[in-house]
Amino acid sequence: MFNQSVIETQQVLAENLAHLRQCLSTLDELLRMAVANARAAGFTEGEYQGMYVDDHEIDRHLANSPGAGLWQTAQTPFDVLPWRLDQEHSREQLTALEQTVAPDHPFRFLRLVQAFNLSWSERTLLLIALAPEIDRRYERLYSFLQDDVTRRRPTVDLALNLLADSFEDRIEAWRYLTSKAPLIYFDLLSTYADAAQREPTYLAHFLKVDPRIVNFVLGHDVIDPRVSMAVQRFEPSLVITDERREALRSALAVQPIFYFYGTYGAGMRETALGLCGSLGKPLIIADIARLKAHATDTLNAAPSLDRFEALMRLVFREARLAGGGLLLENWISVLDDRHAAPEWLMQMVIDSPHAIILSGAEAWEPHAIDRERPILRSEFGVPEYSPVIGSFTTSVSQYARHAITRHGAVRRK
Repeated sequence: MFNQSVIETQQVLAENLAHLRQCLSTLDELLRMAVANARAAGFTEGEYQGMYVDDHEIDRHLANSPGAGLWQTAQTPFDVLPWRLDQEHSREQLTALEQTVAPDHPFRFLRLVQAFNLSWSERTLLLIALAPEIDRRYERLYSFLQDDVTRRRPTVDLALNLLADSFEDRIEAWRYLTSKAPLIYFDLLSTYADAAQREPTYLAHFLKVDPRIVNFVLGHDVIDPRVSMAVQRFEPSLVITDERREALRSALAVQPIFYFYGTYGAGMRETALGLCGSLGKPLIIADIARLKAHATDTLNAAPSLDRFEALMRLVFREARLAGGGLLLENWISVLDDRHAAPEWLMQMVIDSPHAIILSGAEAWEPHAIDRERPILRSEFGVPEYSPVIGSFTTSVSQYARHAITRHGAVRRK
């Protein structure tokens, strides 16, 4: 049994890495095209590359129009390079493969793309930043393409030039690196300045993939250390009856927000596990009160509210990476005097693509929110697990049959 498990694990790892190599092959085609243009533009690799500006480089910059690419010249238009066809062929092959995979496929990079609904351009930006994390040959390639031996990581400028041919397309692609875009909002990648430069332009900032994302792509599931003190992952394990399973699925069809309230130990956590177990999905459990307390720790230099929001983004990121449900315990601790949750946190809850469960010690009604997304409330007052599940199943069954407005809802934006 042990040997069979090891073999299956190794097979999953091998399949994941094979897909990752194929993804990197599409990047390699982009880099071949870029290197050809860089050489045609006069880039050379040497000991002092990027250390000084010679007359040839000055003339090249003056000859180009404003907004010209890093390597674009009149003699080397992008649309006639033979590498473009190879790059398009690699993309078509990869797309064809990914369109035929099963829902439980082992391809971590594709799961990442699906979890955050990334476009092809966004996944390319992520891949550009990810490549040197797993293969250092990309450091040399990037330093050549940036005409600077000290720049071994991709800058925003390099990434945009690899992603888009024209000035207009590069400006359009800029939106993928704004604060509300998935890549930045969920901290999949970040930008940072070269310590040797004082207040560099945004184009000169480097791109870096978050270590948690690198680990995920390589097949390692370890909770982000910034939230691990208050976050746990549970694999699906609870078995429930067909009747209960159908009742739960009926409720999930309208994507409700579950709110459980009652006595500690009354079975709220177990019911959440049963909910996700009925779907064969893992459950991420986060103690929101502990996270809030950690954010207000005097040792943290950042403002407490900003830090709390940053920590909660990481929690919701963990749920998306797991592809399962999320239970936020001690929900009451984040409410203000009006019993209202922070708007930004409520929006995270509304936008959660998987099962979302909130739990607290007392009843709660969303404050001043339009009603569109349903809320299913269930009170837990019996400490025994089985009666609670039975009561919860009855509540869900009734909920599935009656009007959603009876239970209330919150608005999607």
